[in-house]
Amino acid sequence: MRRDFIMKKKLVASLAAAMVLGVAGTSFAAANPFVDVPAKHWAYASVAKLAQAGIVDGYGDGTYLGDKMISRYEMAQIVAKAMARSDKADAAQKAIIDQLSVEFASELEGLNVRVTKVENKVDKFDISGTARIRYDHIKNDNTASAKNGVQNQNINLDLFYGYKVNQDWSIQGESEYNRDLRHSRLNSGNNDEFEQLYVTGPIAGTKIKAGKFSYLPTYGVLFDGKISGAQVAFGNVLKTTLNVGKTDDVFVNGATRPDSKIEAVDFVWAYNKDTNIKANYIKGTDTADHSVKYYEAGFDKQLSKDFAFQAAYAKSDLDTLNKAAYAQVQYKAADLNVVGSNDFYVGYRKYQPNATIKATGDWLNNDETEYKGFKGVRIGYDYVPMKNAKFATWYQTGKTATGVNDVNVKTFRAQVELSF
Repeated sequence: MRRDFIMKKKLVASLAAAMVLGVAGTSFAAANPFVDVPAKHWAYASVAKLAQAGIVDGYGDGTYLGDKMISRYEMAQIVAKAMARSDKADAAQKAIIDQLSVEFASELEGLNVRVTKVENKVDKFDISGTARIRYDHIKNDNTASAKNGVQNQNINLDLFYGYKVNQDWSIQGESEYNRDLRHSRLNSGNNDEFEQLYVTGPIAGTKIKAGKFSYLPTYGVLFDGKISGAQVAFGNVLKTTLNVGKTDDVFVNGATRPDSKIEAVDFVWAYNKDTNIKANYIKGTDTADHSVKYYEAGFDKQLSKDFAFQAAYAKSDLDTLNKAAYAQVQYKAADLNVVGSNDFYVGYRKYQPNATIKATGDWLNNDETEYKGFKGVRIGYDYVPMKNAKFATWYQTGKTATGVNDVNVKTFRAQVELSF
């Protein structure tokens, strides 16, 4: 009997030891929940029966190194586990669980308070992201190696996370991890970046962002990058966004200007239910106090249930090669929540090298077009084979946009994205 009792006690102690790692707390309803359950208490035998039936779990061998009693708090954790699995219990086992729940009611109440607090903290935290595998083939007429094509193959993980400080304010962040699949070396082609970290919430009828955040105004002809600073957004029919801060993105004829100052304002006017009109102004000033002003205006329109169109025009106040134009028509829209949904689009871009800061959509995604601009056409297709998964591919053909010795540039992309 003594041996059986010790074995039962060891089994219960092992269960408690495993569970206590996951839950901790100091405020409970019982006056002293850490008083040991007496050695001959009936709860040990009852829990042992539940363990033998698989209602609660211990270590694989059912043993625990050491011969000690457990506290009422530790026992309550085991009882809570059994209560959570009561749907797997038969009538006799449910009766045991009921007896245990009555015996340790005070500790369970305190444990529930602690669990509720933990759950509330979990509810305040959210995480989402996208895992992507991409293949690019880029070909231009500039060098012999480029004629054979430049292949980019990588896997990318983009994580977004947030914590609700209260009902109105939150902390938001983004981290991005990239690996070049063309090389087997552990750290070859790695690119890990802490992309965003900012606080956001309302003040006096406006929405505020402060920190490092993404900025993609209008149709992305001028800018799609990160700003370290502040943003204020307000308005309903005419939505206005003001930005001020610094950026490491490109300014002034392709020259990289770290810590350049950026001041921007953009407007979105809902002209009617099918049409939006947008405009954007950006002033970039580098650390040598050289400034460039950029302007963009455009519109988007839902032509019918399945067809949509958008177009934009942009320019800077630099003297030459300072204009950009964009137009795109799209049929249907791929929806990550709708299996089998898809879309097809055709777009045209003419980006002269002094017209944009950092355009969106990877139209200027190689050494030739990044500094010499681009004009040409892209044809693309997106398909959702299963929920939260998308296959995307496009082909782009055109040439650089300097007007002097321009080279042909062709790009093919295929990628798979999994969102969560």
